[in-house]
Amino acid sequence: MSQTKRMNGRFLSVTLPGIVMVVMVTFFLLSNQNGYWTSVLYSTGTLSAPPFKQTPRKQLKSDNIPFLIQQREIQESRRRHLKSACLKYNIPQSDVISNPPWNLYLDTNHKLLYCNIPKVACTSWKRVILVLTGVMKHTDDMEQRVVNRYGRSQLTSLSKIPFKDRQEVLDTYTKFMFARHPFSRVLSAFNNKINPNTTDSKTVWTQRQQLIASIEGEEQGPTFIKFLRYILGMTPDEDDRHWSTATNMCLPCDIDYDVIGKFETLSDDANYILKLANVDHLVEFPSAKGSSPTNSSKKDTLQMQFDGIPLNIVHNLYEKYILDFRLFNYSIPKLNFF
Repeated sequence: MSQTKRMNGRFLSVTLPGIVMVVMVTFFLLSNQNGYWTSVLYSTGTLSAPPFKQTPRKQLKSDNIPFLIQQREIQESRRRHLKSACLKYNIPQSDVISNPPWNLYLDTNHKLLYCNIPKVACTSWKRVILVLTGVMKHTDDMEQRVVNRYGRSQLTSLSKIPFKDRQEVLDTYTKFMFARHPFSRVLSAFNNKINPNTTDSKTVWTQRQQLIASIEGEEQGPTFIKFLRYILGMTPDEDDRHWSTATNMCLPCDIDYDVIGKFETLSDDANYILKLANVDHLVEFPSAKGSSPTNSSKKDTLQMQFDGIPLNIVHNLYEKYILDFRLFNYSIPKLNFF
């Protein structure tokens, strides 16, 4: 009898600490983001690995999974096409590390790199990054002009960080850019900056408007056809950023973008990026309110503006943006004059 008691006592003395340890470890695993219990387990030697700081992640909703799968397949297709086109058309390489484009903006808190292209929802994306970096609390805190002047000056670009850190950014950040059909982007630039019927006459573009209006032609004022002649006379180095090619601005053959967004699928692509970066619970992609939409992507708007444009000008415009057409898989719109 006494031997049995001694054995039971020994059993309790041996297993009780083990039970306590199992309970503590189980509790830790179930609530592994509690800093107090983490420190207790490390200090007692129960866990031997050094402590680490873990950022809480939003619980993935089951209804997001089909969306994410679909978007991933779309992106894989776009990336495959882009890489194939880069090889096929033998795009000259650029040294992104030594001479990064000015328009590569960073969110170092969430490891995001965004290539900014004017007339492709660029103001909305700057609003998102300004919220994520703590400059703004909400995406509608600043007017558009303030965002594009003061707000932009608050953003960190790849060119501003030390040379030694640039490769790591390109290797580890979630990188994305947005393209747009070249014809609708050119039309948007015209309507937003040059067209006197849709722009404020008292703008910094007044001198450019007068210059375009002076181009020879039967039409009076800075018309769309004169604008096209104006930009067709420019070399890539002379182009303004509002109509410079996406290929030149974002160097998609040199930077391995994780997401190739398109203006035509802006909502889905934007939501996918925010979910991919795990920041969709911190910021929502803003609506077009507060920006300068020109509806230039609508077929009837394109048709109306291109109606009467000589085919040689349309052809030359296509040639100017031919790499954007090929790399981002755009085709010439099926308008009445084709």
